[in-house]
Amino acid sequence: MELSLITTPWLSVRFKDGTQGKLAPVDINNDNVVDLVANRADLQGAAWQFMIGLLQTTLAPKDSEEWRDIWDEGLSSEKVKQALLPLADRFIFGESSPSFMQDIEPLAGESVDIALLLPDTPGSQAIKFNKDHFIKRDVTQHFCPHCAALALFALQLNAPAGGKGYRTGLRGGGPMTTLVELHAIGDQQQIPLWRKVWANVMPQDVSALPVPQSYDASVFPWLGPTRTSEKDRATTPVQVNKLQAYWGMPRRIRIDFSDVVSGSCHLCGAISDQLLSSMKVKNYGVKYECWEHPLTPYRRPKKELSEKFS
Repeated sequence: MELSLITTPWLSVRFKDGTQGKLAPVDINNDNVVDLVANRADLQGAAWQFMIGLLQTTLAPKDSEEWRDIWDEGLSSEKVKQALLPLADRFIFGESSPSFMQDIEPLAGESVDIALLLPDTPGSQAIKFNKDHFIKRDVTQHFCPHCAALALFALQLNAPAGGKGYRTGLRGGGPMTTLVELHAIGDQQQIPLWRKVWANVMPQDVSALPVPQSYDASVFPWLGPTRTSEKDRATTPVQVNKLQAYWGMPRRIRIDFSDVVSGSCHLCGAISDQLLSSMKVKNYGVKYECWEHPLTPYRRPKKELSEKFS
């Protein structure tokens, strides 16, 4: 089982008429699509960041004038396809390597339930000592491929501390994300999704995030060997492309695409004969240091400010 997260309709969306369906990112310019509708808050946030990161990485305008031109004239299908279709084989989610957000090499690590992609799933210690009182074990055991890909991305974005060598996300565990939100005036004027995403895409001259001439493991870390962090080795923005801020991969994971069952996805309820159940994990993934994420606010400690101006 393999799908491209660029050309496959896999993101749940809402249309102007209130109905829901699936969207392929390459069709983001569809004016009839008005919102993303993941069924969990963490997955909703991940879906937004996936689309923002994708456009920032491939379509960011050179300056504010070009940004305004696209806002006024629209995001053409030709422009979107020209930018995204070359990435179709770099965003494969499936059994072969490279696979989206996973180690490029097979892992000899521990085999665990795929439910551990979710931060609120009880861990082995909670289960062992029967401490899963409020959030029960075995509630989310099987994920459809679409939910699994989004849950994997959400974990890599927000990874909390997970024991020795299990690294937190690029912004630390449970980071704050700040987005520009657009609201239509009147029920009849629903803003297309692409405009809501575009409002969070920064011009290259402001962000200092130029669109790369080529896309490799420095941008999308799953395309090459993992920069592991044994002996506390860190990865800084100097060592890889700064756009990796959108695509950080602190956790070493390989989903088992051969361990599938039929039934209903425990996240979205979709019927599938390719429900995923398990994965292998290993510690000492990428340890990010000295990063500032474009979608996270930062402030200086008061002590540092007082020292600077004394």
